[in-house]
Amino acid sequence: MIKKSLSLVAIFIISMTIGTSQLMAQKQDRVGKLLKFLSDNEIEKFQKGREKLDEKTAQTFAAEVELMDIMTRLWTQPDSKSAIDYYPAYAKAVKGSLPAICNETEIDFGPLRDRTNSVITEILDASNDKLSLSKQLIEGAKNGKYPIPQAQMDIFYKTREDALMKDLEEKSSTAKCENYFNEFPEGKYKVQFMSEYNQLLYNSVKRAPTHANFKNFFDNITLNRYYNGMSNRKYTPEVRALYDDYLFSMIQQAGALASKKQCIDEYENAVYLEEGKRKHTVELEYTKDSVDYELMKPEINSSSKLELIQGFLLTHKYREFRDKAHELRSQFEDSVIWITPSSTKYYKKGMLMKSEAKLNNKITTEVYSYLPNGKPAGIDITSGNMQFHTSFFYDAQDRCAQEIQINTKTKKEIYKRERTFNAGGTVQSDSLKYTDGKLILRSYNRQGKLIEEKEYHKDVMLSSTVHQYDSKGEKVKSQYVLPLPKNPLPTQISSRTDVYEYDKYGYLTKIVSTQILVNNEKRICSQYFMYDEYGNQIDSDMYYEYDQTGQWIRKTAKNNPEITEQKVVK
Repeated sequence: MIKKSLSLVAIFIISMTIGTSQLMAQKQDRVGKLLKFLSDNEIEKFQKGREKLDEKTAQTFAAEVELMDIMTRLWTQPDSKSAIDYYPAYAKAVKGSLPAICNETEIDFGPLRDRTNSVITEILDASNDKLSLSKQLIEGAKNGKYPIPQAQMDIFYKTREDALMKDLEEKSSTAKCENYFNEFPEGKYKVQFMSEYNQLLYNSVKRAPTHANFKNFFDNITLNRYYNGMSNRKYTPEVRALYDDYLFSMIQQAGALASKKQCIDEYENAVYLEEGKRKHTVELEYTKDSVDYELMKPEINSSSKLELIQGFLLTHKYREFRDKAHELRSQFEDSVIWITPSSTKYYKKGMLMKSEAKLNNKITTEVYSYLPNGKPAGIDITSGNMQFHTSFFYDAQDRCAQEIQINTKTKKEIYKRERTFNAGGTVQSDSLKYTDGKLILRSYNRQGKLIEEKEYHKDVMLSSTVHQYDSKGEKVKSQYVLPLPKNPLPTQISSRTDVYEYDKYGYLTKIVSTQILVNNEKRICSQYFMYDEYGNQIDSDMYYEYDQTGQWIRKTAKNNPEITEQKVVK
């Protein structure tokens, strides 16, 4: 009984398998007939057969039917979408039953491909969007491993490349250039794209000079390789100049000293700038001296740190900051005595307390007194048997508006000096009037520098002086009309003009004097100035000794050791 049941099951399975195979064969035969219609170019019969095709057959052979539908549309109503859809549909059909159908129906699919290829080429040629369509066709054929003829693929690539060029001409961008280089590393428009790419990066730097844009220009591997180095690229000199300005502007904009210092280091070590060709070296050196001085100043908080001044003086050259560095010593100098062959001056906490001068065996002593705020209060002067006292008087703004000197013994006034001030509080003019009829009038510029001085005696002008200054406040010219006796000698000097010359660091290097004699003869002479490595003015005829801070504390005449000037610090 069991054996009989097993036999019946086997017979049933065999019957079902045979039935299924026969049913599949029938469906495949229907699809094959549709393909035959296409092969014979019987489009109308294909369309009727396609309409009658049952749903199950269409589902079973979906890939093959979809391919035939697309091909029919391409042949009858060609459009871009069908052209794009063709390649993936073909790939699916080939992986499915298309080879078997072609084999069973003895159909050569090659002519069908050729016809479809021709139509797709025509669609591309007539397209208004060749840029996008060509790319999709290329990708579709490659991704689907479609057996496309090389000639047709060449057309696709040519169309794509031409479209990329046209698109760049209409509106250029770096992304378009980079895309072209990726698709066509050795394309026929490489020269044009490289040139435009370089131009665009240059335009970006000009429009927005940022670190990122400069880096994009300088570090572009594609352009640097093509032009055989960054220096050979067009606009590199211009971009370097812009980068130079950009880096220096970062120094100027930096707020904190540490930030300024960092920006200075970046400027000095910028790899994109050629060595020795930076634009702002002069301004940079000045700024660097300024920043380094401000950084050093708080470090000098004890006498043990004074040696930092020497290092600063050796490595920084601008007089303005060297002078400030020299001044930092005074806060740690309790008392100082300056001794010269003809005078001795005594200082206490940086203030002159007493001076003694010897001239023709006559000693003049001046003793200074100060107000609690450190401003001068008076000077007691003893010269031989004469004694004088100078008093200083201040206005409500604590400015010295008046100065009076009297004979201490007789109490008679010797002179009175009065000053006026501008709105900024700087001295504008002063008059120095002596009781013997002598009058000196002075006027000053807005910075408080003397620009004119005239000396009178009983309303008769004896001499005059005019000074001129540059934008930095340095004296550049002085003109003197000198006093003469009633019957001057022909060789006496009646007027003199001094022209001052400075080096780039602000040090006076030369004075050229033009003298006019009474007989109108002109004489020109020059005076030169020398400085040591610390910025101290020196005389070539003297020997100098220095302390650990870079200031000279003793100088001695080379030809006469008795002529000595020294500074004694306690």
